Amino acid sequence: MFELAEVMEKEGRMIAWAQAVERQIKNPVLQLSEEDKLISAEVDKWAKEIADGKRSTRELSAYFVKVIQPEVYNTPTDILNRVLEEQPSIGEFDDWEIDKAPKNTLKAYEAAKNGNVRKSYIDFEKIAPVNTHLQIDTEIKMVDLRKNGFKTIARMTQYAIDELRNKMFFSIFNTIDASITAGDQTATATTNPDKTTMDKLAKYVRGHLVSGTPITLSNSDRAYEISEIPGATLLSDTMRDQMNNNGVLATFRQLQILEIAASRETGNGEKLINPNRVYGLAGAIGERAMKGELRVLSQEDINNEVISLKFTGFEFTYAITYPDRIFKLTIN
Repeated sequence: MFELAEVMEKEGRMIAWAQAVERQIKNPVLQLSEEDKLISAEVDKWAKEIADGKRSTRELSAYFVKVIQPEVYNTPTDILNRVLEEQPSIGEFDDWEIDKAPKNTLKAYEAAKNGNVRKSYIDFEKIAPVNTHLQIDTEIKMVDLRKNGFKTIARMTQYAIDELRNKMFFSIFNTIDASITAGDQTATATTNPDKTTMDKLAKYVRGHLVSGTPITLSNSDRAYEISEIPGATLLSDTMRDQMNNNGVLATFRQLQILEIAASRETGNGEKLINPNRVYGLAGAIGERAMKGELRVLSQEDINNEVISLKFTGFEFTYAITYPDRIFKLTIN
């Protein structure tokens, strides 16, 4: 006997179902798996019972928390983790301080045995991180639940996850972009990335690399342009398959070329990464952690026959501890 409750306990299963339904909605030729069909039937029945007043709207809130919370809090986003090292989640009201790795200012002098030399010191510095709280307020029409049932649930699930993730990425890179304004960490190109400015980027990044693999990060259009510059090397099909999750197309001067799809944007139409930027990163530039827990609040409006939903409590904290590892190329 099929039990939806048992399926929901499988990590990531309901997200995979929501993604499959969304793909099938966009392309009706695609077929759901047999288990996805069973899930759809059970979710459809449950959603319509909520719309008919046979179940509490709070069940809708509980469902979204159970399905979305692990996805946006525990599942790493590969590129973001290359930029900011992910730390364990902390409580909603916990303070988080980061120890910034200090510059080594210790000085060694030639000295007689058992003698003394001038003292040198290290400045151990604490960094106050950036805290960001995101919230989505929306509603589901009862008629949509009655008519489209499982499709409405699947689409709301996927859209909420996408928007929270996308806005987090956008917010973090907005801060990163604003932190680099001038000096030898910047360059400007006309129309598109060129060999001269990309060589400057690569030289800077490789000169500040401590460990790991240096990268360039831009939207997919800029990544393609970089891959066409002399000095870039396209990866073999095997290497491309292995690195597919990171969006690696090629390397430039031994820097992996990572990309964010040019079409990806937040609900406000903000591109996840500025289309006129190419970033060079000499390893992780800081740390980030999730705070508290996602909460989904619901309220039924019987007059307008809608269920208001509030996705709140999505909070993250981060700090840029190594700003000297960033290079910013601006295309005018």
